[in-house]
Parts: sequence; structure tokens; C-alpha cells
Amino acid sequence: MDTFAAQLRKRGLKGYVTEAAFGSSYGVDTTCTGIGQNAIADVKANSDVLLGITWWGGGRIWPESYHFKIEPAKATRFTAAIPAYTQQLLGQ
Repeated sequence: MDTFAAQLRKRGLKGYVTEAAFGSSYGVDTTCTGIGQNAIADVKANSDVLLGITWWGGGRIWPESYHFKIEPAKATRFTAAIPAYTQQLLGQ
């Protein structure tokens, strides 16, 4: 993301990172934990030119088995605890 941010600065533009994923509401694989933390840190560190990031896998269309699904399991939307993945996406 550093290269992207540098190009945005050079050109006087702002950018938005779209369709990123590194886990699901069921958890984050240990091989992906660092990747997600780094992506969030990069967006925060370059907040002068990076407006935000969109996480892939949101919405009811995704089946429960989809490995990047960020929604809680069906019928638990209002009672489910915030999953660790969502907390990580929020930078908590």
C-alpha cells in the first residue's frame, strides 16, 4: 500500500482500497493475522491519502460456508458477539 499511497500523494489524489479480506466471522487463520493487521495499519498510517477500505464478504448473499463471510451466522445477527475478525477490521 505504500506505493499506492506514494503515487496518490505525488498526484495530489485520494484513494480507497476495495475488496480486501483476510478472515471471516468464524475467525482469522494464523497465516493471515499479520496480513490483516498490516493492512489496517497501512490505511491508518496513510490516512492523509487513503480514505478507507472495504472488506469483502459482507451481506446476506454469502452462504454460511463462504470463507470470507463477515456477517454473523444467520438467526444470530442481533445477539452474536462481535467476532474477533470484525474487531480486527475495526482496529480494536
